[in-house]
This record gives sequence, C-alpha cells and structure tokens, in this order.
Amino acid sequence: MANIIDTKALGRPATFAGEEGEWDEWAFQMRSYLSCLHGEAITLITAAETENTSIRQANLRGDEERRVSVAIFHALTMSLKGPPAVSLRQIEFGNGLEAWRILRERYESSSRGRQYALLSRVLRPKSFPKEAAKFEESLGLWEMDIRAYETASTERLSENIMMQVLADQAPEAVRQQVQLANYARYAEMRRAIMEYVMATRTYATPSGSMDTSAPMDVGALTQPSKDQCRICGKSGHWAKDCWMKDKGKGKDKNTDQRQGLRQEGLWLR
Repeated sequence: MANIIDTKALGRPATFAGEEGEWDEWAFQMRSYLSCLHGEAITLITAAETENTSIRQANLRGDEERRVSVAIFHALTMSLKGPPAVSLRQIEFGNGLEAWRILRERYESSSRGRQYALLSRVLRPKSFPKEAAKFEESLGLWEMDIRAYETASTERLSENIMMQVLADQAPEAVRQQVQLANYARYAEMRRAIMEYVMATRTYATPSGSMDTSAPMDVGALTQPSKDQCRICGKSGHWAKDCWMKDKGKGKDKNTDQRQGLRQEGLWLR
C-alpha cells in the first residue's frame, strides 16, 4: 500500500529527546505521522505495543510488513536524539516495530514512577497562558495528562481535585469568582471558564480589521443575569430580588414615575 499522504509535504517528524513529560504529545504526533507514512503502520505498531517479547524482522508476515517496519525505523531515526537514539542503535537495524515497542515500554509503562510523574504534572501544571487559543490548548494538554494518569493508575481522579486545580489556573480576572462559585461538577466549571475565555478572543471582521469589542462581564460567572434591574438600575439580579424594592414603599406616585424616567435617561434631576 502506498503512502496515504506525501510525507515530503509534512516535513520531518517532531523530535523526542527522552523527556518524560514530552512523551505523550510526541507519541500522539508520531502515530499520526506514521499513519500518513503507510496505511498499515498504525495497525502494526498497535500490535507491537501488546508484545511482551522482542520482535524480529524475520518473523514478520511477508515483505510488506518488513517494508513498513523499515519505514518506521527510519522515521524514528530522524526524530530521536539523546537516550532514545542510543536505544535505537542497540536494536536490529531496520526493525522499527521493535524500536517502537521498546520506546513505549520505557516511556509509557504503568510503573509507579510514571504514575508519580503524571500525577505531579496534573496537580502542579505550568501556568496556563492568558491568550484564549493558548489557554484552550494548555487546558486540553492538561486534560490529556489526567487521562494518561487514569490509564496508568487504573483509577479515576477526584473531580474536586480537578476543580481546585482548574480554579487556580483560571484567568486572573475571573479566578476569585470561580473559586467562590458553588460548582457541583468539573464540566460546569470548565464550561463557565471557557465561555469567558472565548468571549475575550479578538476576531477579524470581514473588512480585515480586528474586532476589539469589550470582553464578557466577569460577573456573568456568578450572577444570574446581565440585564439591569428596573428598580435600582444595577445588573446582576432580578427586580423581584432587589434589596431596594421595599425602600420605595410610602412614596407618592409622582416620585415613582420620576424614578422610572430617571432610569430611562428622560428625567434630568
């Protein structure tokens, strides 16, 4: 089977130098690259990941599988450096499937050390960027770490822990509101934060200029409405809940009318 996509257009695969924290993202990108390299590559490396013993080129089924294995080997040669590259040189030349099996066994095992490293990244992530697109990307990578930890440890991470970490990473403008809000589920907190983040994006208008409209009111994270109360003129609550509604009792009808006109901007004094 020929390449699905011309890999010359994709360029060189990403580099991996053995940093534990970079394995998951690099492996994801490399699987995608290999799937473009050959239609059977993903099937073969997935099978190789389940092998507990060494894979020999001579034992592969047919010339096509051997060609795929060689192609994987050369792709890894272009992308590995440091300790992983040393491991590659110790493997039978051209045996890409065995190389991938060894790499995964080393960097994606369910060992206690890996679990500890993943949990540390989950509990103490790097500060999320302020810019909306980068914030969303960092959030997605952090959630990938959570899934990787849960897979390695075979246990679910507490939603309370996830909400505490996410609240600490929320944009500074809304962090306090998020921490004070009584969210019952992680999904609710995530949705509220992402609504704020997406509302702060800057979009290109059809004319080519940038839309710099004001960002979303941070009070929307905890307040029921952005509409103005018709009694006091303030936002964040309904008229039926206004603490000033009882203060108007005893006033004559003209006073109430003046107050209403003043809120509409039609009464000057």
